[in-house]
Amino acid sequence: MGSVNGAAVVNSFTANIGATEIKGLELDGSFRITEAWDVRGTFSFIDSKVKDFFDNNQVNLTSPNGRIQPNPSSSGPVLFCNNAPPAAQVPGRPACADAIAADLAAYGGVDGNTQPRTPKVQASLSSSYRGTFSNGLDWRVSGDVTYEGSKYGQVDNFNETGARTYVGARVALISDHWDLTLWGKNLTDDDTPLDILRWVDTRGLNAGTYFAAANGGITPRAFALSLPRGRQIGVTAAYRF
Repeated sequence: MGSVNGAAVVNSFTANIGATEIKGLELDGSFRITEAWDVRGTFSFIDSKVKDFFDNNQVNLTSPNGRIQPNPSSSGPVLFCNNAPPAAQVPGRPACADAIAADLAAYGGVDGNTQPRTPKVQASLSSSYRGTFSNGLDWRVSGDVTYEGSKYGQVDNFNETGARTYVGARVALISDHWDLTLWGKNLTDDDTPLDILRWVDTRGLNAGTYFAAANGGITPRAFALSLPRGRQIGVTAAYRF
């Protein structure tokens, strides 16, 4: 929710897609190379397609008709129509309800598009090697790589996050009563967005400018990016009583 002059306005929402078809494959395996060295990997492929959905925002983005309205109050492309009686009828204009329905049917379909927020490919690989010093102190070295393919932010498939790869590593000393671990996360400092959220930016608007925008002016739409944590390096100590 946003706020204009203290009044709550909707600036983002989630809607259900009519129907989708999902096909995919998942693999998960581990292998012990030696008694001290093991490797594990995962892989998934998902082909997720929209099968039946009409989206009003798709019409706004692709229809050449522009706004459909009875009065000449907007700039840009406009298809004039007649409101239902008893409103005055202008000859040659379609009924507004019929024109909107026809526009949605012609330009609102997103069948065949990829379902948003669903990467096609995800994979991970991790490995750990451990041993013991001559004084009896155990040690372990491990690392991991995680990959997530690009994913679309919206059902229109016009924006996407890009693929991201995270690399992590850990070095640990382990005794009977304490552990000391030096660790690093996202060591390559990958800043690819985790997600994309479309919303209406109401900052700096008052009721007059907001509703003017909503009725044919500059629509204050924006995209918010969910960013990952940057490179992290730390030390963790634990003691067992």
